[in-house]
Amino acid sequence: MKILAIRTDRIGDCILTLPAIRLIKKYYPESEVYFMIKSKISPLFYNNPDIKEIIPLSDKASIREVFNKIKNYNFDISINFFVDKITPIAVFLAKIPLRIGPFSKIQSIFLNRRIKQNRKKSIKHEADYNIELLSTLNIPFERVEPKIYILEEEKNSFFRFSGKAEKENFVVIH
Repeated sequence: MKILAIRTDRIGDCILTLPAIRLIKKYYPESEVYFMIKSKISPLFYNNPDIKEIIPLSDKASIREVFNKIKNYNFDISINFFVDKITPIAVFLAKIPLRIGPFSKIQSIFLNRRIKQNRKKSIKHEADYNIELLSTLNIPFERVEPKIYILEEEKNSFFRFSGKAEKENFVVIH
């Protein structure tokens, strides 16, 4: 099963999509999950073992650009974790059989499994809204922490750059 996870907004929201991706791999371990995100943040997700491939998008991507990037993958499922103006139309045009997402904007009509959510009120954590969308795949709600995978050479580079010792406690704020 080939699944396209889509989150085309900001870095924090993309990170909060990772628990949902991890649950997909937990309940469908043989599936291949592809993650479509903005190019400028894509390096942060390269080393994630739950993601087969990152599909980067430019900030000004068009429906045609998205369609051309996905048409030959033959995805079985797409999950729009955020409904933007172009990706729901592109997944429809790519004839992805199961198109999941929140029923929150007019573009949601191009999705065929819509879950009513009102994220504007922020009643739930953003990761919980994302996990809620997996109910269509019979994945039960389960809290999972997001995890960023950093290579050893990246860690070593940080320690060299910062002058910190590996055993020191530190906090990075973005």
